[in-house]
Amino acid sequence: MSSYLSDNGSNVSPFHADGLRFDSVDPPGSGAQSFNIDSSQSKQVKSNQHHESSGLMSCLSSTCIQNNRLLFCIPLDWIFIPDDGHDISIRNSNIATLFLLLNTMIGSGIIVQGYVFAQSGILAALFEYVVISIMIYTGVEMIVRCAQHTDIFDYAELVRNIFPQYYGGVVIDFCIVLSNAGALLSYILVIGSLMDDIVGGFSNCTADDDHGMNGAWYCNIGWLTVLPIVFFTVPLCLIRKFGHLAMISYFSIAVISAIVFLVLIGGPIRRTDYPDDDTGDSKHVNLGSFLGSIKTIGDIVFALGYVTATFHSYNAMETKTVKNFSNVALQTTIIGACMCFLVGIVGYLSFRNNTQTNILLNFPGVIGCIFKIALVIHLILYIPGDFVILRAALWKLFDTDVDKQSNTAFVSVTLASILTITFIAIMLQLYSNANNLGLVVDITGGIAGSVLYFIAPGLSAMTLFPDDKFVYYRSMTLLVFGVCIVALVIAGSAM
Repeated sequence: MSSYLSDNGSNVSPFHADGLRFDSVDPPGSGAQSFNIDSSQSKQVKSNQHHESSGLMSCLSSTCIQNNRLLFCIPLDWIFIPDDGHDISIRNSNIATLFLLLNTMIGSGIIVQGYVFAQSGILAALFEYVVISIMIYTGVEMIVRCAQHTDIFDYAELVRNIFPQYYGGVVIDFCIVLSNAGALLSYILVIGSLMDDIVGGFSNCTADDDHGMNGAWYCNIGWLTVLPIVFFTVPLCLIRKFGHLAMISYFSIAVISAIVFLVLIGGPIRRTDYPDDDTGDSKHVNLGSFLGSIKTIGDIVFALGYVTATFHSYNAMETKTVKNFSNVALQTTIIGACMCFLVGIVGYLSFRNNTQTNILLNFPGVIGCIFKIALVIHLILYIPGDFVILRAALWKLFDTDVDKQSNTAFVSVTLASILTITFIAIMLQLYSNANNLGLVVDITGGIAGSVLYFIAPGLSAMTLFPDDKFVYYRSMTLLVFGVCIVALVIAGSAM
């Protein structure tokens, strides 16, 4: 990676922020140091110095701009393979890793949790949250334990090593592609619907304008979907390594936290606008519904899952130990589950049977519009994480390492993939009247997600640790739980 020189000739890091460190890995004997490159000139480059500014300010610094090493404020070395062949290693702190995992967990799934409580009932949803959260963490713990045992810290490679005769790695990569493609589809659908609602609140667009070509271009939901994706999300999706998204995850989680506070504070205030629910009894609260629980269990799995980011995050950590990562994973599970649970229960108690599938639709007016914009921003920053994981799995299905692809092939596949998913989302918005978001969440979260979160970790740990009864029986429970989730989601989707 090329270094940047200040006026006095010393090296200056192009990107440095608290909790994040990016270093160039030099081949043995090169004589280069961290973020340094041995000059062909006779003079030696001095040891590198770091800016003490924030990530964004460093990214926008005149040094970077003068050297033309940025693309949409993204260092080019995060996108293209450096000309000198140096690889970029990432050493994220525990906090950065926590935010990366949280940003993988909390996406569009959080906004449907109020509806989950309305359908399942408070006690049933509470039970589901406790059980699924425990199982999600157990799945992460088991797969990391297997990685430590085999010294293979790649999900698909790990399962391929354990089950070579069953094409285990192919199954995992396929499930990652299916799960993340469906998740990305749901995020883009949400972005389109929110943009449509935002523009509709400030214009004279009609429902016919949304799906037709007779109205102004800004009334068409297709344009409202594609514009933020092309101009904001696509550049971020060009980042090659998952660990480089840590800074983005800080902003993304800050935005979604603001939405959580909107529901916690604004929900009870808005309660006065919904004096009675559909039964005519404002005090009626659904405590439990078996059928409702079956219909919405996939939504909870979808909202809380993050195992696909496990090894991408682990391999980018500064302190790379299983114990350290397990502690970060436990914190991620607790924080993420609490955020989703609070949005769900407060949203439901505020709006009861009037709770919308997208909780933000219960907040009309200027305040609601502001937070809808905030959610769009969150999803724009959220999508690259899932996409980077999808892209890596997609390349591996063709026995190719994404980090070793030529710049042309890398950029071409990236653009083709994200734009194809966007095109499918637009077609669903324009020509389908079904509950697209609910169906996508059920299939990706409940079926493909269950394989990744429960079934594969359970089978892997049972195979590697048959003599450790504690691990073996926990893994068996995880496996059975995953199979049951798949069955319930299929049954719920058919209802």
